[in-house]
Amino acid sequence: MSLLALLVVSAATIAAPEIGFVGMHGARANLRIDGRPVLLGLGETHRGAGGAVTLLAVDRARVMVRVDGVTLRLDRGAARAVALSGQVELERQGAVFVTTAAINGQPIELVVDTGASHVVLSGALARRLRLHYTTHDPVRIRTASREELAYRVVLDTVQVGGIVQTGVPALITRGAMPEVALLGMSFLGRLDMIQRGDRLVLRER
Repeated sequence: MSLLALLVVSAATIAAPEIGFVGMHGARANLRIDGRPVLLGLGETHRGAGGAVTLLAVDRARVMVRVDGVTLRLDRGAARAVALSGQVELERQGAVFVTTAAINGQPIELVVDTGASHVVLSGALARRLRLHYTTHDPVRIRTASREELAYRVVLDTVQVGGIVQTGVPALITRGAMPEVALLGMSFLGRLDMIQRGDRLVLRER
């Protein structure tokens, strides 16, 4: 089976792994690493002679992996991997910073909220994203206007630009609030944040 994507990490790397994205096997990514088939689930790492390969995100069209601290996107049918920047710059929109992100591979809009302890989604949005949450532990939270019942969950992946995190704690409310999902400290707390006037830089540590 031919490789669908090829990565050469660096000419200086003695044993750089060759990585191909073949397709999906259930919920796991079917990769070929250094010519051998490897099945990886989200967050799992394969360690071989060429180094460690960690699966960060996956859908039927592409995967994202981390190799030697670099995040790479492997598209099915592409000739080679695309290196993604670990830095994202956001521009203020009114009083807030808004970004288009992906939760479990599905695009949504989020408002950056350093006052929120978690990523927070409404129940309405969670249902659209097909997140099953009502069997998880309920907790009372206080929003800007009132007290809400929410559920503690762990999101498989949250991606903002080239920044991809796995196992992100989140809260899902029962109703339609918040109207726009909040990108809270369960994601932001793993990053360096630098505000320069109307711009906010998010950077992987």
